[in-house]
Amino acid sequence: MLHCGGKSLEDIRMINSDKAIKETLHIKQIPKADTIGKWLKRVGLLGIYGLQSINQTLLNIYLKHINEPIVLDIDATVTPSYKSICLPTYKGILGFTPMIGHINGGYMIYSELRDGNITPADSNLQFVKQCQAQLPKGKKIAYLRSDSAGYQAELFNYCNAKGIIYVIGAKLDKPTLDSIEKITKWKLMNEKETKAHYIKEEVAEFIHTMNNTDHAFRVIVINSTFAPNFIQKNKKLTFIANQDNLYSFVLTKQIELV
Repeated sequence: MLHCGGKSLEDIRMINSDKAIKETLHIKQIPKADTIGKWLKRVGLLGIYGLQSINQTLLNIYLKHINEPIVLDIDATVTPSYKSICLPTYKGILGFTPMIGHINGGYMIYSELRDGNITPADSNLQFVKQCQAQLPKGKKIAYLRSDSAGYQAELFNYCNAKGIIYVIGAKLDKPTLDSIEKITKWKLMNEKETKAHYIKEEVAEFIHTMNNTDHAFRVIVINSTFAPNFIQKNKKLTFIANQDNLYSFVLTKQIELV
């Protein structure tokens, strides 16, 4: 359900109405939300642990049939809820902020239910280690992807020690901005003009480090320029007004810039 944007048990009906998914997965019948809820209350935590064991068995079967590097994606997902135990999330709504780990584009290998007031950056290193622990003997994480919540020195050091190539969203702090200002050469990546806007994207990179990291890493920067197009007397006049330069960037190690 998470892949389809589901937020509650009631969203199970979306899967139940999707004939293509049911046919592909050979699912003949899906329980209703009330039935699933009653079952979860009846089995409690022991039932959840049992599901985790089943998931790990299926994961082992899946990994035996693939011959490709394991790519781990970690991300926190805000789940709105109005139960009395819920706390405010970073988005300002009540709910939970579970942490989820996927491999190779979709297979969930580990999840951790968290209170809404726990930030996505909390205990990311421990979470990655838990994801690695779910893998069978002989399999290891080759690549790690995360948003800027993973911008942590201890996580970088762990990846460097374990030979994990990481691609993680960087934080726009003062040292990073100072380094961006020193960039003199940008490579044109994309340039197009629509009816409403002129769009230009350039890419560059620089070497960066943090106080507590034991190695340097590359920061890849994308400089996006957006400017409106104005139409006057049936003649389009293109010029830059209130130009906005938006920087989006990731830090990485060992991957060549394309």
